Amino acid sequence: MAEEKSIRVIVFSGLQADWDMWSTQFMAQAARKGYDDILNGERTVPKEESGVTLSATEKSTAKANKQAFSDLALSFDASKTASKAAFKLVRRTKNEDYPYGNAYKAWVELEEKYKPKTNLSL
Repeated sequence: MAEEKSIRVIVFSGLQADWDMWSTQFMAQAARKGYDDILNGERTVPKEESGVTLSATEKSTAKANKQAFSDLALSFDASKTASKAAFKLVRRTKNEDYPYGNAYKAWVELEEKYKPKTNLSL
């Protein structure tokens, strides 16, 4: 019989005022799970091209990207309009090259929209 496991999701409201705390918590979780270097761009996500065999390192990175993307995708409350907008930014990183999504590009999109840009907004 299949066993169900629960997962811990850190939910983002989609409000700019909540970005700092949520992004810090999410990056802390990412560090514990080993994919923070994907989100900050230190490790590049390989493209999923048919007929191309990935190296062991690339396979490991692709697997970490899938985990990172799925954690991001699960981080939004579908009942809140602001959260739906944030989800759309993440979802649009899924394409032919990244059928499971690109967690790095999703993180950059979220930062561009929600990260404070002035001292006043901090």
